[in-house]
Amino acid sequence: ASLLVGLLTKKFINLIKQAGDGVLDLNKAADTLE
Repeated sequence: ASLLVGLLTKKFINLIKQAGDGVLDLNKAADTLE
């Protein structure tokens, strides 16, 4: 379970980094996290 959380957290951090301007596309984030 902890491994899964770690992977999701890493994906989320990558999404934030990719946002660039600090605005996160929630729809894109939801698609990526599903």
